[in-house]
Amino acid sequence: MDDRTGSFAFVMRGKNRRAVLASLAQSKEPSISLELEKRTGMYKSHMARCFKELVDIGVVECLNPRDRRIKLYRVTPLGKQVYKRMKPLL
Repeated sequence: MDDRTGSFAFVMRGKNRRAVLASLAQSKEPSISLELEKRTGMYKSHMARCFKELVDIGVVECLNPRDRRIKLYRVTPLGKQVYKRMKPLL
């Protein structure tokens, strides 16, 4: 899903996706999943599914996908555009 409209609509349809993208976009540095779990109050299983969905559509990227214990995530340029568009709606 590389068009902005499709990515925006997909993120907006899920409250967990909105929360994760907003939390990552507001952070100056890449974040680990544990930090985001604490910031959003989401369960680890929900967070993992959310990350997979956001990575699949290209709004978030994992900086160390081979590490099985601690994953580091950041917002992509497409993710920044989606966040900028959704910010007034939050």
